[in-house]
Amino acid sequence: MNSGQFSTAIDENKLCAKVGKVLQEHYPGWSWYVDCTLSTGIISVRCLNLHGDYGFVLYVKDVEVSGGEHSAITAGGELLERCNFPRGKRPEQLIADRDSRGNITTMDTYSAGGA
Repeated sequence: MNSGQFSTAIDENKLCAKVGKVLQEHYPGWSWYVDCTLSTGIISVRCLNLHGDYGFVLYVKDVEVSGGEHSAITAGGELLERCNFPRGKRPEQLIADRDSRGNITTMDTYSAGGA
């Protein structure tokens, strides 16, 4: 790896960390996978608690600007809502029923103990 490739890898990791941090702050408990490729200008994000195909794409130029992390917050919340999950903290005891393709059909939470 030459110094240019090393510098690019560091910059990509910084962007991934920036997006991942803001998603963890706004949606704690959810597992986010962030991948960045500067040569294409694309940041791809997936929520690992959902089906592996569910995610969204951000443009590097939009995230690099001041306040650009807002696009990650908005897209992360929309992804959760489209899968019938609440924005915000992941419920501790979350049960998601899935169909044969892995798509979420219903969501329910339960608490240990009686009520």
